[in-house]
Order: sequence, then C-alpha cells, then structure tokens
Amino acid sequence: MGNDGLIADGQDTALVAVAIIDNKGNVVPTASNLVSFTVSGPGKLIGLGNGDPSNHQPDKGTQRYAFKGLVRAVVQAAQTPGQIIVEATSPGLTTGKITIPVTK
Repeated sequence: MGNDGLIADGQDTALVAVAIIDNKGNVVPTASNLVSFTVSGPGKLIGLGNGDPSNHQPDKGTQRYAFKGLVRAVVQAAQTPGQIIVEATSPGLTTGKITIPVTK
C-alpha cells in the first residue's frame, strides 16, 4: 500500500492495526477483547492475526481476540477503484473506522 492507498488489481493488500487504548491513548497490554471487523467497498477481509503464538483461532473469519491489546486485519483490494471502509467493533469500546482509497 503506497501513500495513496491500494491499487485496484485484485492483489494489493493493507494491514490494518487495531489497538485497544485507555482514555489517555495508551495501549492496554492486558486487553483481550473480541474485535469484529466489517469491510465495505471494493475490497475484502482476507485474514486476521494478533501475534499470540498460542492462539488457535482461524486466520480467516471476521473476528479475533486481541493479544496484549492488539489485533490486525489484512484487507485486499478488488479490481474496482473506490474506497474501502474497514470498521472494528467490540462491545463496550468505541468503534474504529478507516477509509482506504483504491485507485487504478
């Protein structure tokens, strides 16, 4: 992913990092919240990870438990330009949202 977003080639990917933070903006290292992802626009969610070597959740899916307050999604562009919107939600937490431009 360049500075301008993703390329609409059906292969370009972006890593979307989610951090569970406290009211001072610090990552909460004990947080293990279940985070759900939705992707809309010209792209799809192709993988999830959290860095926990003992985690046996599938890498494909729409949700993953955070490990030490962190979780990551892999989003792949389609072959159509537009904007991918990725939302991360977890009960009791503020929803995170990012827009990724997809260009020819």
